[in-house]
Amino acid sequence: MRRRSSMLSIEHRTLKNEEHKTLLRRQWHFFLSWHQNPFRPIILIDYLCPLFKGMKIIIINGPNLNLLGKREKDIYGHRRFEEFLEELKGEFPDTDIAYYQSNVEGELINRLQEVDGKVDGIIFNAGGYTHTSVAIADTVKAIDTPVVEVHISNIFAREEYRHKSLIAPGTTGSIVGFGLQSYALALTSFKKTS
Repeated sequence: MRRRSSMLSIEHRTLKNEEHKTLLRRQWHFFLSWHQNPFRPIILIDYLCPLFKGMKIIIINGPNLNLLGKREKDIYGHRRFEEFLEELKGEFPDTDIAYYQSNVEGELINRLQEVDGKVDGIIFNAGGYTHTSVAIADTVKAIDTPVVEVHISNIFAREEYRHKSLIAPGTTGSIVGFGLQSYALALTSFKKTS
């Protein structure tokens, strides 16, 4: 029992202050409950889970994707993205999923650069900028973090100007046409390659 305590204390030193306090509280709960509870393995798993966090993924959505649920429902569906995001987090509980949306090209570029190296993967729906923004395409090529391009609609079944993706050559892959489930497929692709 003492050996386990000293091993966990070493792990604590590498964590941030808030995580450290949380783990100390869990450690206290763990040791108090260990001898009184017949479900010892469950307590152990609950206690150790923060030490074995899953992947960190950010979803970055471009222009007009804040209008999901209102905009062209026959193409994009009736659901708001925020509602779907909660469902997605429930479907992938071991993955830390962050979300960012902007209608501004420069803000999308800044966010891609900010998260580079701080997350395990980027799921990126550049919206209309997919077909027009050389600057975003250059950013996607320049960063080291893997990017999966996602589109809710099948861009190849729509207007001809949407058939060309400038960002696709810099991405790990593209997932198009599966509605909001395209995001879940992109998350699954990161899980399979990790």
